[in-house]
Amino acid sequence: MPSHRAHFAHALLFAVTGASLTALGCSATDAGTSAQTPAAVADGGATQTAAVVSPFATRPGRAEKVARMKVARDGHTATLLPNGKVLVIGGERISSRAQLASVELYDPDTNAWTSLASLPKPRGAHTATLLASGKVLVVGGGVLNAIGVPSGEEVHQDALLVDPETGEAKPVGAPRAARHGHQAALLPSGKVLLVGGGGSGSTPKEAKGAGGVIPFAKALADAEVFDPDGGKFASVGPMAEPRFAFTLVALADGRVVAAGGAGDGDPESLATAEVFDETKGTFAPAGEFKGADRLHHAATRLADGRVLVFGGKKANRFMLQDTQIWDPTSGQWTLGPTAGPARTVATLVPLQEGGALVFGGLSCDNDGCTAPTSVQVWSDKGATRVFELSEARSLATATVLKDGSTLIVGGYGATGDSLTSAERLMP
Repeated sequence: MPSHRAHFAHALLFAVTGASLTALGCSATDAGTSAQTPAAVADGGATQTAAVVSPFATRPGRAEKVARMKVARDGHTATLLPNGKVLVIGGERISSRAQLASVELYDPDTNAWTSLASLPKPRGAHTATLLASGKVLVVGGGVLNAIGVPSGEEVHQDALLVDPETGEAKPVGAPRAARHGHQAALLPSGKVLLVGGGGSGSTPKEAKGAGGVIPFAKALADAEVFDPDGGKFASVGPMAEPRFAFTLVALADGRVVAAGGAGDGDPESLATAEVFDETKGTFAPAGEFKGADRLHHAATRLADGRVLVFGGKKANRFMLQDTQIWDPTSGQWTLGPTAGPARTVATLVPLQEGGALVFGGLSCDNDGCTAPTSVQVWSDKGATRVFELSEARSLATATVLKDGSTLIVGGYGATGDSLTSAERLMP
């Protein structure tokens, strides 16, 4: 395991998040699909209708290995396209901390990967969101520090429209802020909400897990929206609290809830949540967790509309295995059944039948960290271990495909380096 990951065992501050569905309201995620109703928006003068893809998976019974990527990576994005293929962008090679510019396309029908044109600049800790035009909006990115949070170094203040057929990336608009480690969500209007993360510029801080002074970015409360009609960004919000290592979940009613994470104050992790309403352009308080504040937890929207939060870490103290449930109707948080082992940066995938899959992430103790292979099914009645992944992996992406199966891509595993491997959770 790379040394900066093992710092969890020594009351570390943070770790890189790889949940890829949360930005969609369903992580892993993955960034690019929407559970909203179709939205007619214009891009390049042509009005089109966004494809509607179910974010809810069929309950799987096994994991099957599928074709390997061309490039080993973790911390990347994986976007489900209207044609059922999956677009994988950027990330890092954890052994060297090198950012990646490579782009790959997976076809589940042929079980094959195709290399596309590379990005103009390497990037990780970015977001990727599918627009109604079929293009993918990539925003920001930057370098993470030795314990895996935004460093404030080499931060991109740019946005790209990526053609998923060729990988060609063209600059679009001018984001209001440079950011990395942020979250994004597609709104009912077809606009894209970008929230939080770390800004450009570093402050040296002592980090117990890193064994010395390392650069930290300032956490952002800023939020902005990208309008595909005209390709412009506009400020909204901001949030009441700056945060990175948080979750952002799109609700069935079109609102978006941000929860937990870390800011610049004390305590380092947060218990608060706030909800964004596009019709108002503002955030409002959405209560607090019942229990520990946390960062690098996982979150998803369940089939019944509630939000499930799992695990994470109370900064500088301990890892968590509890679940928190937020009811968007009442605005109240309640405790749900636990799902062991305690994990940080885990992945949640919501199921069509209700409940969610829990897998991946890191489990740590005084002897170090491991990436569990176990897959659990969580429900209001408890959590049940159902099968094992084909190999241990953390910071992978999980994408619900059109047939209800779940594609898990990359991450890093038992060797401590990034993976080219992928697997598919099948009924």
